[in-house]
Amino acid sequence: MLSIKESIKYRAIIHIFKNTEYQVSKTSNLNIEEKFGIGRNIDYTGRLKTTFIMQKNSTLNICGKFYSYTGSKIVIHPDAILTVGNGSFMNVDSKIYCKEKITIGDNVFIGEEVIIRDTDEHSIKGRINTKPIIIGNHVWIGMRCIILKGVHIGNNVVIGAGSIVTKNIPDNCIAAGNPAKIIRKNISWN
Repeated sequence: MLSIKESIKYRAIIHIFKNTEYQVSKTSNLNIEEKFGIGRNIDYTGRLKTTFIMQKNSTLNICGKFYSYTGSKIVIHPDAILTVGNGSFMNVDSKIYCKEKITIGDNVFIGEEVIIRDTDEHSIKGRINTKPIIIGNHVWIGMRCIILKGVHIGNNVVIGAGSIVTKNIPDNCIAAGNPAKIIRKNISWN
């Protein structure tokens, strides 16, 4: 965990749990309203390595409480912005790679081994293709899903386990498959 002095500096409670490697650039911006935890332990996963990296001029906005569990990896590249809403969490072994901008709403449940990536990372013909991702409020992303660049997922959505989301998903539906397609509309879940 950060020292009391460091937590006061950020005006929030910040927990950095055991087995977590973190690198935060001096020019990065942490805007945490309430609580942020990285590498939170679950009994059966205590030895997994967690990684948290904020590069030059990157920004992390936590609008309330957000925890990522052990084995997770968050990388925010130079000048990129990652915003996460209140009550959201990232489960064991999930990964977020933010090269430009990723916005995750309130009460988003990110299952185990999920990958959220707003970039192709490698250049094709000298150009890296990057597009922002927006994930609405009250979204459940099932285990081993992949959310790719440029996707907008609406509110009150469930993404079935193992899905690859390459296109926008509207509000109030279940989507699943590779590529993910809407399989049920007008849903409600708790």
